[in-house]
Amino acid sequence: MDDRAAMQQRMQNAYPKLSKGKQKATQFIMSNLDEVAFMTTSALARKIDVSESLIVRLAKDLGFRGYPDFQEACRTLVLGQLGKADLFERGVRVTGGDPASVVIRRDLHNIRNTMRHNPGPVLEQAVDLLQKAKRVRILAGRTSIGPGLILSIYLNELLNDVDIVTPSYGNMFDVLRRLGPEDVAVPISFSHYTRTTIEAARFVKERGCKILAITDLVGSPLQPIADVCLHAEVGGVSFNIAHTAAISLVNVLIHMVGLRNKDTVASLLREVDRLTHNRLYYERRPDREPSSSGTFDSSSPAGTAASGGLGGSGGLSSSIYGGNKST
Repeated sequence: MDDRAAMQQRMQNAYPKLSKGKQKATQFIMSNLDEVAFMTTSALARKIDVSESLIVRLAKDLGFRGYPDFQEACRTLVLGQLGKADLFERGVRVTGGDPASVVIRRDLHNIRNTMRHNPGPVLEQAVDLLQKAKRVRILAGRTSIGPGLILSIYLNELLNDVDIVTPSYGNMFDVLRRLGPEDVAVPISFSHYTRTTIEAARFVKERGCKILAITDLVGSPLQPIADVCLHAEVGGVSFNIAHTAAISLVNVLIHMVGLRNKDTVASLLREVDRLTHNRLYYERRPDREPSSSGTFDSSSPAGTAASGGLGGSGGLSSSIYGGNKST
């Protein structure tokens, strides 16, 4: 029995014990699983003409912690069976006349659920693995290279030996064969999962390497082999994976590792600044120097960030550990 049939069977088994309102909702869901996978609680309740609280209670009756978990299970099933053209056509239908708002709302939804799926103790376990590792190797392919590269660059400024490996059949075993029990691999992959990333993770696991996986929720092949598994919700409104929540999760890891090493972070980053300032970064214009508050001087012709917007005070122009540099 495949996963979709198993979901249908679960609903059929629960059906006789449900109230009439829940049965009505269950009938709609079973007949429209592809649509339900991308509907909010309120949208689904309006469509069926029932209350939102009934939808939440139904999800729990089906064995889920709540509607977000139920929806994520449905979405994973649907995305696993749809091609990119199908997903794009669905995205055209759901975005309507305001695609920007729909995409951003979806990203915010993903971030909220990602926060809920990764409680503090699990994040602390992830930091423990990174902190104790002799070497950290981030395994990421295709679109997962983005969050993987961000994690690699910043962890390498905080820890001793961090690098990103893009697995390929040509050099995968040569690059990874020296990893062992003192090391940590961080495979990053989301549905549809990159085969070489999964095989690389299994290879280093067999060699005793610890696995800190960053993946999605349901059915990930990384889940069974991970010592610690972090979950990012990456469902988008179109054919592309929405990596916003995954990058937010990466930001959390970077910050928590920094906090764990707060007595030495400042000196480490000063050394990074000293080595890279004149070699890596484009020279700042004098009229773009940040003020002591971390924002640009709005009195200069080009420096308008201090007056508001994303770069304003308390916004994106100030860093956790100090002034940001271009990346």
